Amino acid sequence: MSTPIGPCWENGFTIPGQSGHMERVLELAKQWGADAIRSSDGADLPPSVAESGYQVYSNVYLIRKDNEWISRHPHVLQQLFKTSPFVQAQETEGPFVINIMDGYNREMYRPNGNTDALPHWQVFDRTTGDLLDPGDWRYDETRQSVVIDKVAPWHFYSVSFLAYNTWDVIHWYNHTVNNWDDEPQMPMDPIYPEVRERIEQNLAKWLETNAYVDVVRFTSFYYLNHGGGICDYSQTVSPRALALFKEKYGTMPTAESFIREGAYNHSAQVPDPVYKQWMAFIHDFFMEISGPYIDMVHDAGKKAVIFLGDQWIGSEPYAPDFKTLKMDGAIAAVFNGFETRLVGDLTSVPVKEIRFHPYFFPKEVTGKPTFSEGGEPLNDLQTYWRDVRRACLRVTINRISFGGIISLLDGYPDFVDYVGEVSRQARRIAACHLEGAPWKAPVKAAVLCEWGQLRAWIYRGRMRYNSIYNNLLEALAGLPVDVRFLSFDEVLESGVPADVDVVINCGKAGTSWSGGERWGDPRLETALFRFVHNGGGFIGMGEPSALKGGGRFFRMAPVLGVDREPVLIQENVDFKSFCRDGHFIVSDADGPLDLLDETVNLKPFTQQAEVVSWRRIAECDHFYDYLRPQLVVNGYGAGRGVYFSGFKYDAMNSRVLARALYWAAGKEQQWTAWQSDNPFLECAWFPAARKLIVVNNSHQTQKGTITGDDGQMYPIELSMLDMSETDV
Repeated sequence: MSTPIGPCWENGFTIPGQSGHMERVLELAKQWGADAIRSSDGADLPPSVAESGYQVYSNVYLIRKDNEWISRHPHVLQQLFKTSPFVQAQETEGPFVINIMDGYNREMYRPNGNTDALPHWQVFDRTTGDLLDPGDWRYDETRQSVVIDKVAPWHFYSVSFLAYNTWDVIHWYNHTVNNWDDEPQMPMDPIYPEVRERIEQNLAKWLETNAYVDVVRFTSFYYLNHGGGICDYSQTVSPRALALFKEKYGTMPTAESFIREGAYNHSAQVPDPVYKQWMAFIHDFFMEISGPYIDMVHDAGKKAVIFLGDQWIGSEPYAPDFKTLKMDGAIAAVFNGFETRLVGDLTSVPVKEIRFHPYFFPKEVTGKPTFSEGGEPLNDLQTYWRDVRRACLRVTINRISFGGIISLLDGYPDFVDYVGEVSRQARRIAACHLEGAPWKAPVKAAVLCEWGQLRAWIYRGRMRYNSIYNNLLEALAGLPVDVRFLSFDEVLESGVPADVDVVINCGKAGTSWSGGERWGDPRLETALFRFVHNGGGFIGMGEPSALKGGGRFFRMAPVLGVDREPVLIQENVDFKSFCRDGHFIVSDADGPLDLLDETVNLKPFTQQAEVVSWRRIAECDHFYDYLRPQLVVNGYGAGRGVYFSGFKYDAMNSRVLARALYWAAGKEQQWTAWQSDNPFLECAWFPAARKLIVVNNSHQTQKGTITGDDGQMYPIELSMLDMSETDV
């Protein structure tokens, strides 16, 4: 049996196989330069794949595809806390009834009203926030409703209840999108010893049956995220897990610890201490039970890789102890640059693989058509690769892959050809990385948030560009600067690390990204004031360091030079006297920036602050020039502050961010090295390989000049989305 993954990237391409279409699979494998064939959910591999000459990847499902056994042990179904709708009482007599399953798929969830589960249910008067006494309500299992004996008219009430997950969400999605007619697959919970024993038996049998498989892909470990985004731990609960937690910590999470007034625990929520303990508890459990399964794979002579999606909750691949599992690789399905960095920046696994969208399915995960009527898969792939490629220039990606159903590619020859071009470009970039790391700018940035490195390159969701934090991550993903993620706890304990030049804090007030109540600890702002005053840089975006107090809304306003009115009123501050043209940061821009979600009601905080980008929001003949600041710079001791009122990822704003990092670090004199004079052209210089790679991030032909670190000029012209490689 061969070993397909290691330090060599040659032919590092995994293509999906499909029974009944292997001739086409092998044809495309040759055309694209693939070295491995993988199974997909819904597209199994034929036995003949063992003689194909290609490495074989196959996915294993530890907690599903075992309906017969789960049906005989229904108590092992996974569970989660759900909330009923918030229902308003009226001035009527008699009991008040809440149908707790309104709005939920009854094929997917079933309330657990058993005697060990019901004590964990909670009923709230959401108007007052009061928790109702268990004696004031009862559960009607027949009607799946909660009956409250006495309510206050016009108050809102809700029920937080435990529910069984009766249909695995990933299987439900694939089943629905692809019109499968197989039976719903139920997920079982390894918190039960009998489930862990069953998993071990199933895995041993699977390894014996699939002896020809080279790489075992743990597409499903145990727990899926829930309503709060890809890092929500809500689907890790059960009466047994709650009891084990209490046994270890002496406290008991409540339903509200997970429901959070219906918002659940998405990563943008500032977590409470109990929820953070729960995350640590589940991660420790994941590590404890996963090691033996991975050892079984290794003992069978196979590689083990984790898919950073689906049932990955609890794994925490950025946790310091994850490397002790000795996983051979990690795979992430990517739409963009920051998702590519999520896997590419990992140090806990030796091999990193990205799986491209669009999948070969009729519809994308976003719901839009792809390989079906109305779909534009070529345009989708071009857009995704443009953004993914920026990140590939900065970190090593060992392998690329696709997933889905090969037969759906018939009728899309342009897409098939472009996959070959993506493969060619990815190989050339990876070959340069094999020679040595690319040149990096003399700036190290730290993104400051609640989570630190644990949530590196993650927001609430994945492909979304609807938050300034996601847009910040996307711009950073392709810049040649060192980026790390710093938690508030780290700063409180040790200050800003000595090797950090610029700290970035970005997000909406009250979120884990901006910090919310964490700024109530004066030691936090003190540490950052000290850092900037001694020569560091601080960049704030949106509502950074936002917490009303101390005469400020932005706690870092003395550094940023600008603050926000805590009460949003009509914008009438006259910034005209603060506006300055021609600043280094915006020297590539020829007008106002195109920003997302601009913060309003700003006011100057220091007299030396300069507004270097602005836009007019209203006309007035008498008193004010209604100019809304977009970008403000300010000096603070020996350091500098920069404020962006919003942010959106595009070529110009990425350039502005890069310049802001240099300026905040006091290194603008070093700007020209390995930079393009055209923001649509970005480059990476690989000193060991003596290669200069330039990419065109636009859909038009672009011309420009790259300046080397010795002042040498390299003129370049590239057609739309093209890439060049030059010997230097």
